[in-house]
Parts: sequence; C-alpha cells; structure tokens
Amino acid sequence: MTAAVSSDQRLFELLRARVPVIAFATHEEARGCETLQRLGRRLPTPKPYYHWTVTSGLIGPPMRPGAAGRAKPDENLAPVKIDGADDIESVLRLVLEAPQPGIFVLKDVHHFLENPIVLRLLRDAVQVLPTLSSAMGRSIVLVSPPPFFSPPDLEKDVAVVEFDLPAEAELDRALLEIDQGRALAHPPKPGVAWKDGQRQKVIEAGLGLTLTEFFNACSVSLARTAIEGREQSIDPKIVASEKRAVIRRSGALDFIE
Repeated sequence: MTAAVSSDQRLFELLRARVPVIAFATHEEARGCETLQRLGRRLPTPKPYYHWTVTSGLIGPPMRPGAAGRAKPDENLAPVKIDGADDIESVLRLVLEAPQPGIFVLKDVHHFLENPIVLRLLRDAVQVLPTLSSAMGRSIVLVSPPPFFSPPDLEKDVAVVEFDLPAEAELDRALLEIDQGRALAHPPKPGVAWKDGQRQKVIEAGLGLTLTEFFNACSVSLARTAIEGREQSIDPKIVASEKRAVIRRSGALDFIE
C-alpha cells in the first residue's frame, strides 16, 4: 500500500513538474504562502515568488528587460509592486504575454471564477505555460479556502492540493515562539511555566487546529490562568476546550472525549 503523500511533497512535485495551474486550498494563507516560497527555493532551478491580491496588486522581485524582450526578476532587490498588474486579468496576461520564471500566487481567486475572461486566461495558461523552456518555467497557484470548487471549464485542467494542518513538530515550534515572546515581554522571568509532560499534552491537544487557532487557544489559556490567579501556563485542558469550540462552530465533526 502506497504511503500518503504530504501536501508539501505534493506541491513540490507539481512545481517541479511545471504543472501550469495549481489550486491550493487552505484556511492558513500566510503559512501556505511561506511553504510555497520555501518550496520554490528548493527547485533545481529556484523560482522567484510573486503574490497578488485585489488590494495590493502583484508584489515580487523587480523585473528587468532580458533577452528577446523578456523580463528577468532580480531577486537581490526587495519586493516591489509590479506596474501594470493591479487586477487579476492584467496579472494573468502578464504571465502569458511577458514570460518570466516564477511562482505566481493569486489569492482569493474563488471570487473571480465566474468571470469568463479569467476562466479563458487560465485555460490559455494551461496550454501555453508547458510549452516554455525550463529556464522560463512558471506556475500559477490559486489560493482559496477549502474546499476548492472548480468550475466545469477548469475541473480537468487544475491540480488541487489541500494544505495539511500543522503536525506536532510545527506546533512545538509555535510553543517555542510563545516561550521566547513571553521571555522578552517579561524579563527577567522565564517564558511559559511547564510541568512534567505538559508541553507534549498541549501539542497533542492542539492537533487538528490551524496554527492561528492553536496560537489563539494558547493565548486564551495564558489569560484564563492569570485571571484565575494561577501561575500563567498553557493548560492542555483549556487548549482541548478551545478545540471543541472550533469543531462545534465548523459543524463538520463531533468531539468525543
């Protein structure tokens, strides 16, 4: 039986295979985009990262005219707003008509998938991008909350990846950030007070939460223990209680003790 492939590995495979359009379904936009940047740097030919939102336009390394009138990104400079790429149609045209290598991340695209011009440009990208040389390779990544509902026009053309929730190692790093943050905020006191085995219990209680939900649950625990006059701590029972509340709001699952 083949082992399940993580979302990170699946994304890396799709980027390396130069799949032209990838739908990336996640509630954790910041964490997801950090993953895309990291994977782009791991490619045999590292790809610069660009991201677009309806409020900010396209942001990424400055582009300089290159050979044959093409633009080449200069990754040594700070990211800038790219001229002429404010709306989603202009970004897609830029990717198609003025080729440059890169990972082009378009956020909140689910709001635009009923636009026939956007759909046509994405279908054009599916046909055009694979014909380019590997040096000019690029992928369009559509970031939206799950589940990703693909219009019939795209359902056979788009590779869909649902982002995995944080594993134990990532939650452990989050607790380290909380520890370091509290130590800086309240010197010379140490960070969070941990009792034997409590840290692992907190991590286990947090599995199934997004990173933001986990940070929020930990913050609630620190506030509640202070309000109750106890030593400020991250209580696994409080984290589990916050997780129950998240699950009840979603309506997708029942929490069984």
